[in-house]
Amino acid sequence: MIERLLTPYQRQQHTSYIRDWRMLALSTERANREVAEAAITKLRGYQGQEMRFEFKWVDSPPVALKQITKRLKKRTTGRQRPLIERTREILDSWLNPAVYSSITDGVLGTLTGMQINAYVRKWMSAVDADDVKELGDDGFLKVMEFPGVGSLDRICQRYNYGQFSASEVAFLTFQRDVMHSKIVSERHHNYIAALADIVRSTGIYWNFEHCVIACERPSVLKFNDRGQFHATDGPAFAYPDGTAVYTIHGVGIPAHFIEDPESLKPSDIDQQRNIEVRRVLMDLFGTEKYLRQTGAVVIHNGRNGRKLWWRLGQEDDNEPIVMVEVINSTPESNGEFKHYFIRVPPSIKDADEAIAWTFKMTKEDYFPLKET
Repeated sequence: MIERLLTPYQRQQHTSYIRDWRMLALSTERANREVAEAAITKLRGYQGQEMRFEFKWVDSPPVALKQITKRLKKRTTGRQRPLIERTREILDSWLNPAVYSSITDGVLGTLTGMQINAYVRKWMSAVDADDVKELGDDGFLKVMEFPGVGSLDRICQRYNYGQFSASEVAFLTFQRDVMHSKIVSERHHNYIAALADIVRSTGIYWNFEHCVIACERPSVLKFNDRGQFHATDGPAFAYPDGTAVYTIHGVGIPAHFIEDPESLKPSDIDQQRNIEVRRVLMDLFGTEKYLRQTGAVVIHNGRNGRKLWWRLGQEDDNEPIVMVEVINSTPESNGEFKHYFIRVPPSIKDADEAIAWTFKMTKEDYFPLKET
């Protein structure tokens, strides 16, 4: 559909915009503080905000949030409208949904943005308990009755994504420079230029009446091909001060299991109450190794090397663990054939029946001409 909306030149630019702005969104270079401060100052001026303010630079969002709690105790007042609101107004006024979604999905995608937002909220909820207590009986996670502050959601909304706004800003600049939208006024040009400088120069920041608290860019950003935070050799998302998020395929994992995988034991896996964490740790440990070390036995051998494994359930789960082992018919780049393990209902006693179950079929009906 997007091809019908753009000229050949615009399609070429569309591809390069996605590539270039994605690089900006995922940059781990140090913030250019001079450029960031100048751009944020311009935005505040465009919106008629208080121009007597100070910049406070910190190395990570958790440190920023500690600074925020200290300032909130002083009962900061005044109208503190998020700068991102104005960006949304511009987007809504001349939004082409197809072009917009093609650029934003290509640059960063909604999944990555949701993850960033989730971790900011998580860090916010972990602000020092003493700071939280002093903010009122309802605590920091409910409602703070200071003028111009509001609830947790409003505090979350007050932060500006910085480099993680690249998706929206890429669309704005594409409309301005490539589509040559007639709706873009000189005021829009200036505003978009400032937003672009912010994406190029800084990470997340919070905008208050007399202060802007700005974070350094992350020092590590790693994803899988689905846009989920992912790394098996260290943190997937980290900041210069050591703040780090350890995840495998978007699932949060205790740091020491990734930093020191040799320390991982079957008992560590069994103690995990979260099923997703348990599954990821089992993959990290090696599923066949885990099954053998926990007393699992092969109860049936099926066609094409399939095996059905069985073991007793864990202490908090009386249901036996039954998994079918299958071999990928397509070799890896090194010539080896990868083995996969799929958990199936404990009532299944046949490896071929187990595979059929994964396709919602019976054993008698499952006879593929070729398996991939």
